Amino acid sequence: MVAHLQRILTDPHPQVAGEERGGGTGHRRRFLIALLATFVAAEIAARLLSPLLPPANAGMTGEFDRMLERLDARAEPIDTFVIGASEVAVAIDPEALERGTGTVDHAHTIWMPGIGVGTVAAMTRDVVLAHRSPERLIIGITSREANAGDLDRQVRDAALLDSLSYRKVSGEMSPLDRVDERATQLSALVRERDGLRSPLETARHLVRNGTTPVPALEVNEHGMHTDRLDVLSYTETPGHYAQEQAALANFELDAAGLAQLEAVLTDANAAGTDVVLVQLPVYERHYFELQPGLAEQDARFVRAVEELATRSAVTYLDPRNATSWDDPTLWADVNHLNGDGTAKLTDWLAAQLDA
Repeated sequence: MVAHLQRILTDPHPQVAGEERGGGTGHRRRFLIALLATFVAAEIAARLLSPLLPPANAGMTGEFDRMLERLDARAEPIDTFVIGASEVAVAIDPEALERGTGTVDHAHTIWMPGIGVGTVAAMTRDVVLAHRSPERLIIGITSREANAGDLDRQVRDAALLDSLSYRKVSGEMSPLDRVDERATQLSALVRERDGLRSPLETARHLVRNGTTPVPALEVNEHGMHTDRLDVLSYTETPGHYAQEQAALANFELDAAGLAQLEAVLTDANAAGTDVVLVQLPVYERHYFELQPGLAEQDARFVRAVEELATRSAVTYLDPRNATSWDDPTLWADVNHLNGDGTAKLTDWLAAQLDA
């Protein structure tokens, strides 16, 4: 079929019975038929190959879509949003906040793994404030989200914010985006295009997973990340430790990201939303070992966040000043609490909200 199409395109004088040399109608008809046949063959091939390709809903964009689906599934009006990266998704239990305070009726966590502080600000603005009118925002951050030297994270964040899914929720979809969205729904060739044009990534997917889809993150209906809650005591895996080392290498305070967060929180506070900025704890004895000089950089980050909260006129809470977190039975790994640690932090936060 491809060879036939090439002959049609390269022969300047196609001959067809009943046509004079140079007649255009038959040429165009054959071209359109060949083009349609090629597309149909490619569509059939894409549908047959689909089970072998990396899932179209894998990665950050897929997790973002699932986050929005969980949010839309909440029938009750949400008055309190907990927002941040994976640390906050583990550390603060929205259901426990509902049970443990007199000020929170319905809480929900909005988060994405490994994002920076600028993306935390963007999601606060575009996912929450642009579509809902919450009474309260609880923003939880650590210095990990504020390292401008983490170039890999910057690339991932930029890809998320430039994705069709994000442009849709932020109201920045173009007419071409709408055509793309509809084509993705209808055509496997369009839907599976990333896997089809990335054979190396497809091969890696098959080696890692066979035909098993990439598992989604373990998240409950309130948006809480639940896969570390049953870890009994600090247990660091080499893979996660190396990941955190890379994320905190070449530490440079993300002044631009903090400025974005300050602008969003200032606007939210001015609009009457109660904003609480929480400096989340980390397992300091191990966290500060990830990179030389990280303790000093973390202290600089904390001062910057305190000043940001003052300028924005929002509530700033640092549980590290209130109680000790130097206990392995509170931690799943170097920067994520386990079930006991989550209960401790959530109970402490609930008391602060009711004070």
